Amino acid sequence: MKIKILEFLKNKKGASGIGTLIVFIAMVLVAAVAASVLINTSGFLQQKASSTGKESTEQVASGLLCNGVSGHIYKYGDTFYDLDKMVMYVSPNAGSAPIDLKQAKLFLTYDGKSVVLKYGGTIGAVAGSQDVFSLTHAFSINYSNESNPVTNTYLENDKSSAFEINYTGATYSTTTTKLINGTTDQINITSNNANLINIFKGLRVGDTVTVDTNNTALTTHPASATVDSVTKLNSGDYEVIMNFSSNVVSDTTTTTTLGDNDWVKLNGSVYVDKIKISTTNSKLIAVLKGLSVGNTVTVLSNNTITSENTTTVNSTSYDGTTFTITMNFANYSIISADKTLGTSDWVYLNGTAVWGGANDKQFLIAPLQDNDGSVVNTGVINKGDLVAVLVNSQAAFDSEISERTDISGKLQPEFGAPAVVDFTTPVAYTKEVMELQ
Repeated sequence: MKIKILEFLKNKKGASGIGTLIVFIAMVLVAAVAASVLINTSGFLQQKASSTGKESTEQVASGLLCNGVSGHIYKYGDTFYDLDKMVMYVSPNAGSAPIDLKQAKLFLTYDGKSVVLKYGGTIGAVAGSQDVFSLTHAFSINYSNESNPVTNTYLENDKSSAFEINYTGATYSTTTTKLINGTTDQINITSNNANLINIFKGLRVGDTVTVDTNNTALTTHPASATVDSVTKLNSGDYEVIMNFSSNVVSDTTTTTTLGDNDWVKLNGSVYVDKIKISTTNSKLIAVLKGLSVGNTVTVLSNNTITSENTTTVNSTSYDGTTFTITMNFANYSIISADKTLGTSDWVYLNGTAVWGGANDKQFLIAPLQDNDGSVVNTGVINKGDLVAVLVNSQAAFDSEISERTDISGKLQPEFGAPAVVDFTTPVAYTKEVMELQ
């Protein structure tokens, strides 16, 4: 019996050892799992820390730098008015990552008013060869006297408009000009050149035109002529015959056809339909200021001008308060009678103007240094680039900016430091372009 008890006790010790081993193995497994979790967590935290550190470094190193600010003072006649445009010259910070200017926002404060402008487009520029304040870009504006108060729009029928044109047979190759000696000396011009046709359409029988040429067949310089007829030929060409008031064509030959190198100069007045816009609305003025005599503008309206028609700027005027622009229609039968558009009538204008598209909602950029084309192609500024940020401050603040005025702001990129502006305008505006910062 004693032997059996001893065997039993020996067997219990073996069972106890196996249990201990199982517990030990379990502890090792738990420790291994814990170690694996700790290793994975530490690896993740290391990567996160590395990423955060890199982002922090980019935030600190990246950003924009304002290298200066220039302002444009509007001048009409001999009078300098107030500041109406600003240019910020911007480059990346040293060591900055590329920055997408299309995502940047411009914050400006002036006279207690703050505005936020977004990217509106890119204008091509050539550094050193162009005046940044004369760069042109497409524009469009839709206004009424409700959206742009204190604006009067007039449609004018058959108004006299002065013209002058100088051409040669070489520059207007589809034009034939003849001097005719007869009982009444004449000049006969046949052409399908659009510039001449636009003038011919506005001539009326009996109108007076001054004629000059370097061809020796004309013996009086210049000579006055009266329109005898304006005819549209079956070919689509226009023919104008004008009678000279005296014997001014050489008697040596009946008809002299001018050569390619002979020039002809005509000036007088034509009858055209016009649109005249007169406004004291600062935002509309800011757009119209960008137009010059000779610019082409397409016009559409719910009143009378129900399809887009081309006009040419004939004149502009400004007295410091009211801006007036007159444009001649290329089509001479748009307006049947003089008319003033009503309060609810709208007008849509589009074309190309100085800083067209820079308005109360957006700025433009003009790359001055862009060797890799990143700014032109994608709006991204990187190392070595220099960009002009064009701000139509009159449109943005709804007024010109006077002397001795504080202006502050920043061009804030999507990430990184902003380009900061902070300056006071000069005590007097004495020239069209002035350094502000």
